Amino acid sequence: MRLLIALACVLVPAAADAQWSFGTFTGTNRTVPSSIAIDRPDIQMALTFEDVRYDAKPLTSPPYYGARVTRFFGGGRGLGVEVEFLHIKVYARTHEDVRVHGTMSGIPIDQRLPMNIFVERYNQTHGLNFLFANLVWRQRLGGAGARTALVLRGGAGPVRPGRDIVMPGLNVQGYQFAGIGAQAALGLEVRLTRWLSAMTEYKFTHTRTELDLTAGGRGRMTAATHNLAMGITIGR
Repeated sequence: MRLLIALACVLVPAAADAQWSFGTFTGTNRTVPSSIAIDRPDIQMALTFEDVRYDAKPLTSPPYYGARVTRFFGGGRGLGVEVEFLHIKVYARTHEDVRVHGTMSGIPIDQRLPMNIFVERYNQTHGLNFLFANLVWRQRLGGAGARTALVLRGGAGPVRPGRDIVMPGLNVQGYQFAGIGAQAALGLEVRLTRWLSAMTEYKFTHTRTELDLTAGGRGRMTAATHNLAMGITIGR
C-alpha cells in the first residue's frame, strides 16, 4: 500500500500527458444480512443459518481502505479503465439467535438458536479483499474546466478473503481465493489543486464466497455490501 502511494506520487505527475491518475481512500461498510451454509462431512454437519447479521469494524486494524490506478482516454478525460483494490471486513454476529436448519450428526434441526452453539466465529477479519477491473465514466459538472465531476464506475474481479472461522474442533485461518465479486459506484470528485482532488463515493459490492474448512468441508455466504468511501486522487 505504501509502495503504491509512493510510486503514484512520482509517476502520475510525470505521466500527465498519458492521463493517468491514482486514488486512495478509506470509509465504512454495511453488509446486508444473509444465510451462511456450512457443510462438514467429518462431523456429519450440514447446517444453514438464516438471516445472519454482520459487523464491519472499519476502524479496527487493518482499517477499511482501497486504492486504484486509472487510465483516462481522449482530450476530455471522460472515459477510462481502472484497476482497484478494496479491503473491507465482515464479522458474523454469532451470538445472536437465528433460524438453524439442516442436520447435525445425522439429526434433523429446524429452530431458532444462537449460532455460536455450532460456530463460534465466522469472520473475514483479514479482509474481504476485492481486485476489480473497472470501467469509469467521468462528467465535469459545469463544463470542461469545472472543479467538480460526477464519476461512475463498475467492474468485477477475484475475491480473496482472510478467513477467521472457529468451530468445535476447528480453527481455520489464512487467505484463500473464494470466487468473483462485482461492484457499481457513484461518486463526486472535487479538484483542489491542479494535481490533487478530494473524492467521496457510494459503492455497492457483491460476492458469494465459498471457503474451504477441513476434510472436504465448505462454508458459503453471500456478502452484499453498501460502502461509503472518502479519499484523494492524484492526477488530472
